[in-house]
Amino acid sequence: MDLRVKIQPKEIFIYSMYNFWAGLRGIGCIILTVLVIIAAAASEERLGTQVTNLVILGVIALTGFQIFAIWKQAERTAGDGKTGAEIVFHIGDEGIRARQANCKGEISWDKLVKVKKIAGIYVLYLGRDKAYLMPKRVFRGSEEQIFLSMLTRNLPQEKRRGIRA
Repeated sequence: MDLRVKIQPKEIFIYSMYNFWAGLRGIGCIILTVLVIIAAAASEERLGTQVTNLVILGVIALTGFQIFAIWKQAERTAGDGKTGAEIVFHIGDEGIRARQANCKGEISWDKLVKVKKIAGIYVLYLGRDKAYLMPKRVFRGSEEQIFLSMLTRNLPQEKRRGIRA
């Protein structure tokens, strides 16, 4: 089965946000943010209302800036001639062949770390921060079912949690 994928900024953004906020890194960021807000609120008497409000506003602005920066990076990546170029995947029982711009590679099924579905995007992880994205929108007719069958047939359950044919 062949699939052509031209990734959109929104899809890169969703993947990046998930990767940034998932796991211990995300939990740590949330805990630290909450602790700073609590510390500022608890110190209001000593610091004054204006300083406390500025600290809380600064934390909220920093969080908003992170989200904005991730979006801008997604736009740059999708618009880049090399990393944003269309990828042609050939998916078969032997693995996945990918061709993008002047690069091509082969990935055997055992090299995939895991496969997840995040907001309508199948994420094929090659490492912690390295993955191929396959949005549901690229599948035509029964292609998605064929793809899921191949995942089920070629990957153990622990590498494809929550994904069934």
